[in-house]
Amino acid sequence: MKYALVPLVLANLWLSVPLHAQDEGLPTSVTFSKAEPEDEGELSAGDQTKLLSVMGDLFAAEPLTPQQEQRLPAASAVAADVLPAGFYGKMMSDMMDSIMSPLLAMMNGPLGAQALIERKVGLGGDEFPQLSDEESTQVVALLDPAASERADVLRNRMTTWMSGFFTKLEEPMRDGLSRAYAVRFDEGELAQIQQFFATPTGGKYASESMAIFADPQVMSAMMQSVPMMMESLPEMTAQMESAMANLPPERSYEDLSGSERQRLASLLNLSEAELRERMEAAAAAQEANEDD
Repeated sequence: MKYALVPLVLANLWLSVPLHAQDEGLPTSVTFSKAEPEDEGELSAGDQTKLLSVMGDLFAAEPLTPQQEQRLPAASAVAADVLPAGFYGKMMSDMMDSIMSPLLAMMNGPLGAQALIERKVGLGGDEFPQLSDEESTQVVALLDPAASERADVLRNRMTTWMSGFFTKLEEPMRDGLSRAYAVRFDEGELAQIQQFFATPTGGKYASESMAIFADPQVMSAMMQSVPMMMESLPEMTAQMESAMANLPPERSYEDLSGSERQRLASLLNLSEAELRERMEAAAAAQEANEDD
């Protein structure tokens, strides 16, 4: 279970949302509807459904063998001990609260001040003032007197949503665990696990085996690994670029033959003129982004 990036996502959410809003069997093609100009970049509800269906097919598991099916009842008993009813939603809610509380507390200080100054005053980069923690707190109080209440609303809504979402996810999660145990353990091993879980120590281990990932000690260790991971990103990027250096570049409109242009336009439900216009505009936008 990897939760180390959750705070980064939440921080990005806070900083970017305006204050008033704060092989076989796999599909070989997917056809999306032609987007209107004003909806460019957004998927329709139908397209989202298609995409979700494709994702489900991509991650479909192999069916259980007859032997594994026979082990499923024993495996389900193990899964029920590891993931009892009502546990998953509470665990995820508690974990989210432990992540968000310190993160949102920072939003009343330097991080919050920086976001507000950039958004409300328009200062950034070299123009950004050097502020002490006390000065940052004053800036937040001046520009958003309700910052603390806003943080409380965000934390409460997120933890409530997480609890509800993972409560709904609990049954399919338990089913997945059951099937995984049936694949990974034979009858004898499953029986031994159940015997262990029937002991006081085993029962405690079963009930804590997933909750321990939300323990403050584990969360603290994971958070401490984030800077190391971030520092390694440039090296990873360089390695990826080096590994792909000998590959041919992606093709532009000019690289396509007449028949290829015709086929691509047909696949995308565009005329050839629209295809050319859109590909040239996309190339220009990509070039501009690379120059920035």
